[in-house]
Order: sequence, then C-alpha cells, then structure tokens
Amino acid sequence: MTQTPSEKTRIKTNTQLKPRAKPKSDGLKAFEERVAEEIRMLIAKKIIRLKVISHGLEQLGIRESEKGLSAKLKAGTFSAAYYVAIKQVIENL
Repeated sequence: MTQTPSEKTRIKTNTQLKPRAKPKSDGLKAFEERVAEEIRMLIAKKIIRLKVISHGLEQLGIRESEKGLSAKLKAGTFSAAYYVAIKQVIENL
C-alpha cells in the first residue's frame, strides 16, 4: 500500500514525541512558592514595576520580558541563578 506525503509526515511526527516532564514533588513546590513570595515582597517593598526588573536583567545579559517575569512569579519557576540575578537587580535599585 502506497502512502501519500501527508500520511508519511503524520506517521513520522507521531513517532517523535517529546518525553513528559517529571511531576514536581510537594516539598519542592513549597520552596518554589516561598521563593516567588520572597521576590514579590522585595518588589512590593521597593515599589518596582516588572518592566524595571526586566530592564535590569537585560543589563546583566539576561533576556526576560515583563510578561515572562510575571509568568515565572505566578508559577514559582525560578532557577537558583535566576533568583540571585533578580534579587541583585532589585537590591541595586
């Protein structure tokens, strides 16, 4: 049986599925929420807009949009290096 080009593509793409991410442990999730909350408190204490933090990160060579920062704060997804960079930007303002 001969396959059409679209059928070949469909079959090929179905075999190249990305692996699913591991579910996060409850212990790690608590620390992520704690980090996000600490950053929110630092932002509120200095009354800083996310746009200013985004610009400060850019000065350090880290490209992150205001929207990306907001999403990371909501999700609590920060690497340790990213956390230190944001904290440095906030403290230097």
